[in-house]
Amino acid sequence: MTKKVCNTGAAIVVHDLSDALAALQAAKACACAVTLISGPDAAGYAGALWWQSLIEEALGQVPGLEVTAILDCGDAPGQVMAALRQGVGPLVFTGDEDSRARLSAMAEARGTKIRAKRPAALDLLDIVDKEGTCRRWLEGGH
Repeated sequence: MTKKVCNTGAAIVVHDLSDALAALQAAKACACAVTLISGPDAAGYAGALWWQSLIEEALGQVPGLEVTAILDCGDAPGQVMAALRQGVGPLVFTGDEDSRARLSAMAEARGTKIRAKRPAALDLLDIVDKEGTCRRWLEGGH
């Protein structure tokens, strides 16, 4: 019997609840940890509260998984600060280094981190078989 290889912690870009549920169902089937990441600049067009609610709803429907949920704030420091006030993190901030250093200090004080760039990820936008595609991604069969 061949042991399944797990690309644990692999990142998947989710745009809505159906994407998040597909990613979590696939992670559950593969027994993998997973990283969910919002679309680029999602903090600006959807907001931290939307992301927090989306993740809470998805985890409520598919509990018991090891999940990291990253909100992309683009290069907007105000979006990072709003997300931190909302208790959302980790975050992506692509702005200048000086701002990132100051924002990172704020994030660390709140027990989270800021990344300078997005991780390599499977984007579920326009994918028809979302769960199957996620399973293949998590099993390392990009």
